[in-house]
Formats: sequence, structure tokens, C-alpha cells
Amino acid sequence: MDLKKTFLAFLSMFYGAFATHAQTKGCTDSQANNFNANATINDGSCTYNSTSYSPIKLVEKLSDTINETSALITIDGELWTLDDSGNANAIYHFDKNTGTILQTIYISNATNHDWEDMTADSKNIYIGDFGNNNGDRTNLVVYKISKSQLSTKKVDSITAQKIHFSYADQKDFTSRSNANSFDCEAMFVYNDTLHLLSKDWVNGFTKHYFLPTITGTYSIGPVDSFDVACLITGASLELSTHRVVLTGYNKTGFCYLWMFWDFNNARIFEGNKRKIDFGFFTSTGQIEGVCFNDSNTIYITNEKNIINNKLYAANIGQWMNKKSIGIDYRKQLISELKVYPNPALTEITLNFTLQNPASVSSCIYNEAGKVVYCSKMKLNGGMVQQKINISGLSNGKYYIVVHSNKANSKKQIFIKQ
Repeated sequence: MDLKKTFLAFLSMFYGAFATHAQTKGCTDSQANNFNANATINDGSCTYNSTSYSPIKLVEKLSDTINETSALITIDGELWTLDDSGNANAIYHFDKNTGTILQTIYISNATNHDWEDMTADSKNIYIGDFGNNNGDRTNLVVYKISKSQLSTKKVDSITAQKIHFSYADQKDFTSRSNANSFDCEAMFVYNDTLHLLSKDWVNGFTKHYFLPTITGTYSIGPVDSFDVACLITGASLELSTHRVVLTGYNKTGFCYLWMFWDFNNARIFEGNKRKIDFGFFTSTGQIEGVCFNDSNTIYITNEKNIINNKLYAANIGQWMNKKSIGIDYRKQLISELKVYPNPALTEITLNFTLQNPASVSSCIYNEAGKVVYCSKMKLNGGMVQQKINISGLSNGKYYIVVHSNKANSKKQIFIKQ
């Protein structure tokens, strides 16, 4: 027996086992409720407090041509969008300061059955014609456009390649309006693969599918799923930091942003997962388009529905870094909101701190998301106390939202009994 080789093998096994043992799995995000300072491997278990935020409006009203803006991408720092079902087979370059259309590019060999999202890599643009509200479509396709075809003409026409696909897990094509699991409105591209996130009307999950970027016909099955508790409407990837955001809304009209980061490869549900509450759609509109401006900030657009189609921005780096290095679109000026008594009979009192002078709205929503009370005041800043008569409200649960154009929303729940 070669004792030297045996001893070296033993040392290798010992140190290998020690190194494996020393790797502690857990929540590695210091902002999370269950942060583990000893964890060296993120196991995706981080949990967070409910967080509300109001995106800042950059453009109050976009062009009427893009009333149904349903996707958003940046090309060389410029914004592009498209309209969804039944609209023109075109993409639009628009001014992010005024909302006016600067350029229209028609896709001559495409039909807009239900265009719902758009993404781009260094060479190509991809348009997802995969909206499927009834769950009965058999003509799902992604159009692939070479960026080299884009011109500077105000109106132009180009051709696209086609990537046809179907869902391997769909066996039933019975038409069920807004009651099926095979709708899709969200897509991003990574490592020569398109990543589709389903809009599941049945259980509020989203399923993650991989689709090649090479033209052809494919049958794709889900690689993962996650309970987002809403209907996903848009997606974007920030390549340098491997951050993904999804937009969505629930069936009562509350809008959300889901953020995913610190994951391996493209398995986005295996890392940190955090939901941000954007409020009721009467405030933000039905948000559908989203894209990164940089690693810490995003742009968002909404379809014209109740309110005008708008362009928003949001600073999301504050939730992904210990200190945001992104553009500070919105200072967090409202803090320490308290509502009492809770439960209440005839009156509630709001206490909060306002860092700087601002106009502040205090609104009450019922569980269905309907506004039942709203007031607006100009305040000088500092400690604020506001009394609200709720004697006319029925018994039940309500949401109180304090908001300013210069400050972030803060939401609290109270019970009328």
C-alpha cells in the first residue's frame, strides 16, 4: 500500500468535506426579515415586509397612437413600444419627454393577433404575438427583427423571421375567456433563449418557459413556476446585474412589481423574490410595459383605461442594494404612518412625518379597491395629524393610502366595526 498516496487522498476528502460543510445556505439579503449573517449561499428563502411605492410620472399623456401600449424596450437609450390585439402591425419609437411618436416601423409580413411584449438583445428585436385570453390559440409566434433593418425614416416597413411555438403542457383548447392557464404577456431574452412568463387566469401562478431564438417550430414545456398572486403583464432583464422585473395586477385591480435577483443562470425563482405594491389601477393605470433604464431604475407604461396612457419611472435599486446608486426619481418623504384607533367606530386619526412641504392626498379604499374617501392638503412638513370621519362607512376592512406627487405612498389597513 502506498501510504503517502493514501494520506493525501484522506486530506483531500477531509478538506473537501470541510469546505462543503462551511458553506451555509440561507437568506443573504440584509434587508430581509430572515437575514442570516452567516449564510454564504442564497437559498431563495428571503421574506420581506409589505412595501408600497408610487412610480413617478414622467409623461402625463402619451400619443393617442399608443393608447394600448403593451410593451417597452430601450434601443440606444431610446424608448420603443407597441399596441396589443387588433392594432397595427407596427412598433413605435416615442419621445420620453413628451410622449409623441418619433418613428413608426411596420412589420410587413406580420399580423397583430395579440402582440403583448417585446424584448431585444444586441442584434435583434423580438415581438411576442402570444396574447391568449381565451386559451384557444394555435398560432402563437414570436417575430424576430434584425436591428440592422432599422432606419431613420419616420415611417418604414421591414420584414421579420418567425419563431412558432405551442405549449407542451396544454392539452385542452376549449375557449375560456380570462379563465385559462395559457395566456402570456411577458418575455425577456437571455443567452440566446427567450424566456416567457405566463399570465395564468386560473391560479395566479406564472409558469416560466424557454424558447430558442432560432427560427423554427417548437413545443415548449414549463421549467419552473411561482405563485405571484397576480396576472403577469410584462418582463425585463438587466443583463449586467442579472435582475429581472415583472409587472402585473390582480383581479380586483391592484398593480404590482415583482423583482428577482441573485439567482443562477436564468432560474429566476431560485433567488430573491420581492413584491412591490404600486396601488390601485385608478392611480397607475393598467401597467403593461416595463424595461430597465439602468441597473437600478425602470420605465413603465400603462394602457389607457380609466386614466390616460402615461410613462412612469421607478427607482428599484433601493430594494436590491444596501444603498441605491441609481437615479433618485422619488425621495421617500412620507414616513412613520400610523392609523388609530384600529378597529375604529366613527373616526380614525392619521399620524405621519413629512420631510418637506408638499401636497398630500389621503385616500381610503374598500376591499374591492374602490375609493370611498379622498382628501388633499398642502402641508408644510414635519409631524402631521389628520382626523377622518368614517361613520358613513360600512363595517369591514379598508386600506388607507397617503400619497404625494413628491413622496412615496404609505399604506395601512384598518377595520371599521
